[in-house]
Amino acid sequence: MELSNDSGSEQTDLPQVLAPDGGAMHAEMPEILEGRYRMPDDGGSMFRTLRMTNELRGALDGVTVRPMPVTDPVRQIVRDLRSDVSRQIRAEVDLGDGRRLVVAAPDHQRVDMERVALATKEVVYLMKLLPEVRIGLLSFDHVIPMMHHDGKVMGLCFTFGDTIHINAGAVTEGLSEKFDSDVVRQREQGFHANFDNHPLESIVAHEYWHRYQSDWERRDPEGLRSFITDLVGKLFDGELEDSWVARRVGTLPPLVQAKAAYEVSEYAAANVNELMAELFRELVCADQQRPAAVKFFELIVKHRERRFAA
Repeated sequence: MELSNDSGSEQTDLPQVLAPDGGAMHAEMPEILEGRYRMPDDGGSMFRTLRMTNELRGALDGVTVRPMPVTDPVRQIVRDLRSDVSRQIRAEVDLGDGRRLVVAAPDHQRVDMERVALATKEVVYLMKLLPEVRIGLLSFDHVIPMMHHDGKVMGLCFTFGDTIHINAGAVTEGLSEKFDSDVVRQREQGFHANFDNHPLESIVAHEYWHRYQSDWERRDPEGLRSFITDLVGKLFDGELEDSWVARRVGTLPPLVQAKAAYEVSEYAAANVNELMAELFRELVCADQQRPAAVKFFELIVKHRERRFAA
């Protein structure tokens, strides 16, 4: 999960989507949201679908991109129960190796196609870098209330499924600027690990590791446990009880927590899941990695070799 450290006290004149109870939270710029991102079926959806498809084709090399139908009524009802973004335009990216990635963005006239393509390009790059993981869906939405544009969650990856969720505000004109400035500010404050590329790409990288980790756990739980033990022991001189390693959540041992906050980021000290995701962010997004990220890379290489040699 990608968190913001905002306290929520800062005032903004940007609009929010509707509250979970259906009441409007802010409505200063309703033309951006037009309800809950719903658009009338006026033919505009297909036009936006083709625009997104063409944008993806221009940004991605060595793949095939196909337009897909807008979410059908049944899927729309299901999605409406989970997200304020109830209608999405979609395109399929075929990597040519049996893996296909569906990209789903809000069906809205203010969706920024260039930013959708930027995030998709990062996911495809990482899928090629680590081909053993499958990402089936890159969705720009609000799957939980905290994913509203000025909320706490910028990205989310559940331990089940094959989806990466990115806050819909990241690809919405009028909201994306705040999204970027928040991410940059959090990096400068030390809440997030170093990165030098686009803020949206850094969010994608963080969430990609969570998806990779979940896939690793499903395929080789003992291997992941060994990796975590190696990580905490060799990078941070810490020890974890077997029961804690198997659980993978909870507060890190105090010494490890302090070192993670100092050498990686404040968020990395939350638990071992976020520690790894923050290290991965710096590894793939920073021009010059600090020692912890370099050692993290060495451990990934070591354990991948061991995993595929077995």
